[in-house]
Amino acid sequence: MKEKPAYEILVKKYADNENIAMLSVSIDTKKVWQNYYTKETPIGLQLQIDKSELAAYQVVSIPRIFVFDKEQKIVDVFAPRPSSGELEELLTSIYRRLSRIRFYF
Repeated sequence: MKEKPAYEILVKKYADNENIAMLSVSIDTKKVWQNYYTKETPIGLQLQIDKSELAAYQVVSIPRIFVFDKEQKIVDVFAPRPSSGELEELLTSIYRRLSRIRFYF
């Protein structure tokens, strides 16, 4: 949740940019996730997944930032955190080379 504010700033910034899609995936329990969103207004596309389903992706810590290109090929599976400022630099550099980016947080 610590990265959520910085992530949401990026979501708002790129909301009207059809070349960038952003997605947040929570590994909290469904109950915790639903409770959070009864108190907060979701920003951007939000999904919840059981953390056991992430084993196939070798996700052992969170947050884990993935960046995919328009063909859904992996660009970076250890992308910088949203609060670092480096993630936006990465998105900008990729955007210059590609016409569509998918970003999964």
